[in-house]
Amino acid sequence: MAPDAGSRDRDLLSVYLAVQATRTPRQRTAFQFSAGVSAYAAGREVDRALVADYLTHRHLGTVPSPREAGAAWVFYQVSRAETGGDVTPHEAVVLPLQMVTACIPHMRDRHWRLETSRKPNFLTSDAPLVLWKPHTAGDAYRGFGVENALEIRFPVSPTCQLVLTHGSGTSSVEVKLSRVSQCNQDLADTCDRTMVGHPERHVALDRVELARQGPTLRFDLAPGVRRALDGTEEPTEGEILHLWITRR
Repeated sequence: MAPDAGSRDRDLLSVYLAVQATRTPRQRTAFQFSAGVSAYAAGREVDRALVADYLTHRHLGTVPSPREAGAAWVFYQVSRAETGGDVTPHEAVVLPLQMVTACIPHMRDRHWRLETSRKPNFLTSDAPLVLWKPHTAGDAYRGFGVENALEIRFPVSPTCQLVLTHGSGTSSVEVKLSRVSQCNQDLADTCDRTMVGHPERHVALDRVELARQGPTLRFDLAPGVRRALDGTEEPTEGEILHLWITRR
């Protein structure tokens, strides 16, 4: 069974899961972006055109829209101004860990469900904690995190995974192969480079497909909107810089 609410085991495991949510390579992407652009520039002036070129050939693999290139250029300037230069590789590892404390309650206070499979078909990866919610049209321009994920999944062994959902308490359930396969594919969609399976269950790895490029940091810049208490909206001064990580 999953650890009970209020138990020391749940508190400790919540800390571990929160670290897993912040320690992945893609969580370091925003902190490393300016350093990547500077290295690509190799002494050249970093203007909108160079940032667009960097997005095309290094970051996205496709030509960005002028709006996204402009937003990425603004982010490059802002991030360097806030940190006094490019973030070092060590800082890019340490800075995301500052979010651990904020993540813990969103892990600890959910319903914890242990899903089991009769055969060792659950896979794991180099980014094993998966935040999941159904796909919507909004995925094209925004992301989500531990607070509004419908499920937070973490493979525990080849035969079980922990699933955190809205609610309280604990439960345990045996799931069908179709559920295992779908969770494995969601895991493959969000991994960085590597998937790992049981050495005697190669078929589980054969069923998943790895995309050419995984979740990617995207940029947008748009006019800000303020919502009043009566529900009406009005524009704010200036523009809002938005960053999000794609689902896949």
